[in-house]
Amino acid sequence: MSTGWLGQKLKLTAKGIRVITFCGMSTTLKEALFALEIPPRRGLEYYEALIPAVLSAILSFCVFRLNTELTIGGIYHFTAIPKLSLINLV
Repeated sequence: MSTGWLGQKLKLTAKGIRVITFCGMSTTLKEALFALEIPPRRGLEYYEALIPAVLSAILSFCVFRLNTELTIGGIYHFTAIPKLSLINLV
């Protein structure tokens, strides 16, 4: 497997490059878990990259939050929650 330019400069192993790739794919927690569902073909199990991928997702949200000053409520605009009724359940 080719390690690429960055992998050579950082002297990473093939396993380390795969973990870094998962971290790059993990911009949100949802994407971190989705990326880790890719079946392992070359010996990297999902649990080996779980913590770095989740930390990467949290860090990317922090960078987003600091740059945009938006919160989760600022991203999604919630209206008032209506009273629970049968028509709302349908």
